[in-house]
Amino acid sequence: MQKCISIIFILLLAFQANQALADPGAEITQNIQFGRYVIRNDNAGAALQVAYDGNVISDNAFIPVNSTAKNGIIKMSGFTPGESLLLTITFLPDPLTLTCSCSSPDFQISNFQVETTSVTADISGEAFIRFGARLVAQGGAYGDVSYSGALTVRIIVNS
Repeated sequence: MQKCISIIFILLLAFQANQALADPGAEITQNIQFGRYVIRNDNAGAALQVAYDGNVISDNAFIPVNSTAKNGIIKMSGFTPGESLLLTITFLPDPLTLTCSCSSPDFQISNFQVETTSVTADISGEAFIRFGARLVAQGGAYGDVSYSGALTVRIIVNS
């Protein structure tokens, strides 16, 4: 029997600029989304990668129900237009365990990737970080429920 699963998790930002900014800030403008899938064989492991550019790579164990997979995007603001920024980005915990309010096995999200750690502020003084991650199903009888977890993204900016 095939079951449909939804993957949801919450991103928390910790933003630290190693400089004085007029109006420093960071916000998530697009949460990473893996989409909605049916797992072909509950007893086998499966993996799905959403790249920082939004491309999806999956083994055939995941059957897409809808195509809502998207990369994550974080917007940072308060910089001088054209300013070059060197970023240190940490995703915690890695791996992130996603659980449900049931007795089903967990999922893990790991292998967080960013497009680059060197960005330039645009004409509005904003810079964007695009990121992706890998979702792994360990195998077992997954429930027809939503799975969730909380992730902290720590960004340190050096100019």
